[in-house]
Amino acid sequence: MWYRLFLLLFLLIYLTPNSNAQDYDSAFALPPTIINSAIRNMELADSFSTIGDSINASKYYLKIDPYFFVSSNRTEATIDSSFVNYLLTNDAIAEYRNIFAKAYTSERTAAYKTFKTMFKEDQAIRYKLDRCDDSLSCAVFRQRMIRTDSPHFEYLHSYVKQNGWPNYENGAMFAEIIAMHDYKYMDYYLPFIKKSVIAGNSGLNFYEGILNRAKPSNLKKLYSYKRKRYFDISYVLSGTPASPAQVVEIKNAVLEYGPIRHEYFVFESANKKDFDDFLGFVKNDDYWLAWHIMVDIDRIQEKCAGVYRNIPFTFLYHKVDSKHKRLKMYLAY
Repeated sequence: MWYRLFLLLFLLIYLTPNSNAQDYDSAFALPPTIINSAIRNMELADSFSTIGDSINASKYYLKIDPYFFVSSNRTEATIDSSFVNYLLTNDAIAEYRNIFAKAYTSERTAAYKTFKTMFKEDQAIRYKLDRCDDSLSCAVFRQRMIRTDSPHFEYLHSYVKQNGWPNYENGAMFAEIIAMHDYKYMDYYLPFIKKSVIAGNSGLNFYEGILNRAKPSNLKKLYSYKRKRYFDISYVLSGTPASPAQVVEIKNAVLEYGPIRHEYFVFESANKKDFDDFLGFVKNDDYWLAWHIMVDIDRIQEKCAGVYRNIPFTFLYHKVDSKHKRLKMYLAY
């Protein structure tokens, strides 16, 4: 689904690498179920739609914060496209149209406008930096990015200090993008984001993404799994579609070995900046058009285990002495 593409930016799942991290974990632990987040309600609506339960699918869809769709550039003319992948009652569709229309036609808050402007500036300069083709141009764009980031980071820090983490109505989805680049204040943001997630105003994946960047994961947890399968998916780095044969192979691995406990995407390169650039790049829809395997695995897992659940997954960096960049997917059982 389209919203999964947007969410991939925030898919950095936190793992505990050592004993010192345990205290850190306990300080920032979250309840296992987040009841009222927009993303959680989407997942539940999708799950009930899959099993043909339109009543419960509609119940949870109606709880989705309309500003999630407003922030995703939906309009009154296009909001119906958000319904097509769900099994919703006609009454629920009509009711959500009204819910969305009320939010869409309301005056945006000052914070929403500011964060959206900052988001556009952030994406514009990073788009240019990603595509510069000579060292001089790249250096110029990198300096522009620094000059753009600095006031963005200070505004976000000041806003959070005064108001807490913004909700969707106040531009949370745009603030999240800014925060993902703001290493200076990440530790400061964590308790605010945790509170926001529990209240249902932010997605759990975003919290885990910030947590992972503030205290990076390592490969020890992955290697601790005794049962795992590995697939080379480096073709994704160039936007090449997955081969039908590999998709079948991955699906068979899910069915053959049982429920998956975790998925890992290990990015290998000699330069960690390549990994950081990769994480910033996964938000682009064109890049992830090739990546439909994740949805397929969720569905196969559902058939295998008999219940729907999103499989947790993590992006990790592995430094190697090679000029080539590779992306590997591990299924841990």
